[in-house]
Amino acid sequence: MGQFNYINTDTDAILRVDKRETGSSRFFNFIAIGGSATRQAVSQIVGSWPPYWQLTGSQCIFNAAWQAHSCTKKADEDIARLDVRIPGYTRERDQALPPTPENYIGYLSQFGAPSRKMTVTINEGITGVTGTTGWYLRFDRGSPTTTEVWISQLPIQKYVILAMPYPAGTTFSIRRIFKWYGQLDADVWQAGSLDAVRVDLDQQRALFDLRTPRPLLALRASLVRQVLNGDGLLYFFDGTYLYVKIVDPQYNSGNLVHEGLVVYGTRWWDLHYRIKTTNQGSGTFVSRSDPGPPPALSSRRGAAGDGNGDRDGVAVFEMSDSGGGSAEEGASAKASIVAEAGADPLSIPATKYACDNYHYSGPSGSCEQVVGDGLCSSEYVRVGAYCREACGACW
Repeated sequence: MGQFNYINTDTDAILRVDKRETGSSRFFNFIAIGGSATRQAVSQIVGSWPPYWQLTGSQCIFNAAWQAHSCTKKADEDIARLDVRIPGYTRERDQALPPTPENYIGYLSQFGAPSRKMTVTINEGITGVTGTTGWYLRFDRGSPTTTEVWISQLPIQKYVILAMPYPAGTTFSIRRIFKWYGQLDADVWQAGSLDAVRVDLDQQRALFDLRTPRPLLALRASLVRQVLNGDGLLYFFDGTYLYVKIVDPQYNSGNLVHEGLVVYGTRWWDLHYRIKTTNQGSGTFVSRSDPGPPPALSSRRGAAGDGNGDRDGVAVFEMSDSGGGSAEEGASAKASIVAEAGADPLSIPATKYACDNYHYSGPSGSCEQVVGDGLCSSEYVRVGAYCREACGACW
């Protein structure tokens, strides 16, 4: 939602959400670009009444009259939805059951925040925000031996870090599968650390951001090649949690646009991640007690250009204090990454994505129209790294 103007309107009357348990797939949410829709000065993510929508690390308010949260939107955050299917157990959209207690099957929570959760029902679908909040998915029956994670809404260059608990020693076969583009199917490989799973998306995003210093940009381009082009093709299992970074490479997807309202990154059940255990038998679930959500992820954040974190939306990831790890260890890890690149950053050629009209799909219809409409500096175009060539935003 974009610019709103209210005349003689009570703030408490702007929104209303009936407090009703509908399950994680159906809760009310939207992004108020610029914040005017909720009478705020900056962009907001507005979510329903469950504490799950009180986003970690954001400035949030809960309006009791609305029964909704309004939280300051970070650069790496957008609304996302995944349809998580347990074959033979969950219900697809045309077979949905009432969201009543007998159909509750688990919960979804933010990393590091067990109280910030909402109910998962047998009807497929979980929703939340992209970025570093993390999605911890727990089923009451234990750990599924086969899980299909269908991407329903995931904007370009955004990602979801999904975690599920499994018994120690579990092994996995994970694959990303397209319905129409079989030649693009790919295995998801095991990484040596969670950092490797998380950081490659940071590298990708740096490739699209001109204001990232060129030496760092080139180094990140090198690292991207080392992690299968940073396209969501790594997972990590630490003996308790399986972490998979869900990424949409944006083949045959787009945005729904209607009269100034945009739903970014929509898909129609044509791309999913298939997660299978390879040593836990043929049952639907394997027994596993609930360890609670994993430690929070964090991104060092500061004002753009202040040298203390985000630079125009490029996050530098690290574990939060609750997840362990000292500053010295973090510095050592960063040094190891630099050493591992094995090349002079300045000698690495710029990526082909630095200057093009990359995957534009939006309200103006084409990059040429974006220029004509004067939208090159808009948040959608700038943060999405669209139309760099047409907007003259190349090196």
